[in-house]
Amino acid sequence: MRQLWSRNEFRSEGMEELTKSLKGSTSLASLAIKRNYIGDKGAMVLASMLRASKKIVLKKLYLGYCNMGVDGARSILGAVQLLPLALTLTSLDLTVCAPSLLPPA
Repeated sequence: MRQLWSRNEFRSEGMEELTKSLKGSTSLASLAIKRNYIGDKGAMVLASMLRASKKIVLKKLYLGYCNMGVDGARSILGAVQLLPLALTLTSLDLTVCAPSLLPPA
């Protein structure tokens, strides 16, 4: 699987099912879950899967407008900083996620 795009309004429960099916994937290059309602819980589920996946070669991760707050965004940011994901990820979209993490203007 090279790319997975979802805008079907699933929530954290859907994220749990998705991560189960992606566990162990080595061919997923792009994951776009924009405009779903995964929230902090769903973001943490995804981050946990990313941390546990030692062979993932994800290049693009789109999570904009996913109703997540600071805890979810921090969890995702922590996961993408780990190897091997830190070497392969070239694009991360957290648009309108946890605005309090942004530096002051």
